[in-house]
Amino acid sequence: MRVSKKYCPWPWPKAILVFKDNKVTYNGYRSDLEEIGKKYFVSYLFNKNKYKTLWNLWEDLVKQYYKMAKVLEAINFKELSDKALSTLYKNFHQFIDFFCNIVHVPEIANYGGEPWLLRRLKKINIGKAEEYLEILLAPVKCSFFQQEELDLLNLASIKNNKLFKIALAEHTQKYHWLLNSYGGNRILNEKYFYRQLKNLLFKITPTLKKQIVQQITETKKKKKNLVKKLKLPRDIQLAVDQLSHTIWWRKIYARVIFGVCNIMKI
Repeated sequence: MRVSKKYCPWPWPKAILVFKDNKVTYNGYRSDLEEIGKKYFVSYLFNKNKYKTLWNLWEDLVKQYYKMAKVLEAINFKELSDKALSTLYKNFHQFIDFFCNIVHVPEIANYGGEPWLLRRLKKINIGKAEEYLEILLAPVKCSFFQQEELDLLNLASIKNNKLFKIALAEHTQKYHWLLNSYGGNRILNEKYFYRQLKNLLFKITPTLKKQIVQQITETKKKKKNLVKKLKLPRDIQLAVDQLSHTIWWRKIYARVIFGVCNIMKI
C-alpha cells in the first residue's frame, strides 16, 4: 500500500513481516507503534473538524466502493483479455490504496490514544484504571454481526413467500462476505442465511432486538455515569468519544475490506 503523505504524514514504524503458509506474522516494537500512534491521535482525534473531514471522505469512498462493486460483480473476468484485466486491476488497486490510507489514521491513532488515556486514568485511580478504560471505550453501536442478526430477524415478519425470497436475496447480497477474515474468504449463499434465520428463531427468543438495544443503552448510561463520577476533564471526554468511534470504525472498515476478495473473485 502506498501511503499518502497528505493524510498519513507518519508511516507505520519499521517491522519484520514473516510470510509462511498463507499467514503473516508482524514483528515490531509496541513502543514504536505508540509513538507514531500518538502523533495521529493528537493531530486528528483532538481536532474535531479535521476528524470530521476524514470521516466524511471515508463515507464518500464507501459509496464509491459499492458502486464499483456492482460493476465488478457483473464482469466475467475469464472473458477479459490480459490487457483489459491488467487495466481493471490497476484502477481497482489504486482506489483501494487510497481507501485504505484514510482508515490508516484511526487505526494507528488507537495505538497512541489508548495508552495516553490509560495514563491519565491511572492518575485518577491507579488500581481501577484498566476497569475504567474498558467501560469508557465499550462500543455504543451495534457490531456488524449484531446488525446482521437484526436485519435477518426482520425477514421473519415477511409472510409473503415471493417477497421473502426477494428480501433474503438482498440480505445475502449485503452480507455474503460476513465470514471473511484475514485468514481467508468465502461467498455465503441464500441457503446459509436461511439456515441461520431458522437457528435464530429456534435458539433465541423474540426479545433479541430488545436485548441488543438495552445492552447499548446500559453501556451508554454506565459510561455517562462514570464520566460524571470521576469528573473527567474535557480533554479526556473528547479522547473517550473519539477513541470509541475509531474502535467501531476499524471494525466497519475491516468488514468492508473483507468484501474485496469476493468482489475480485480471489
